[in-house]
Amino acid sequence: MDTHSYIHFLPGLTHFLDLPDLIGCMVPKPLMVQQCSQDELYPLEGMQEAVKKIAAIYGKAGAGSMFKSGFYEHPHIFSREMQEEAFNWMDRWLQP
Repeated sequence: MDTHSYIHFLPGLTHFLDLPDLIGCMVPKPLMVQQCSQDELYPLEGMQEAVKKIAAIYGKAGAGSMFKSGFYEHPHIFSREMQEEAFNWMDRWLQP
């Protein structure tokens, strides 16, 4: 995998788990995943498969409503639309 940051990976982790599997360990905590369909850093098919796997993990745990994902027709950016959606998500789940 070609990535821009190695801080996301623990050495040797991918021999045992894929990142969606690791993320599944946080169920039932709320999770939002935003992806850009024109991102050249990651293949679209891989991003779609990851989201599908995470959604299945949350669903199997009975926490499907705690997971939200979205694809945006952009290259690798954090657009205004994405920011607004993310901040609304955080307001929903982080308010005391």
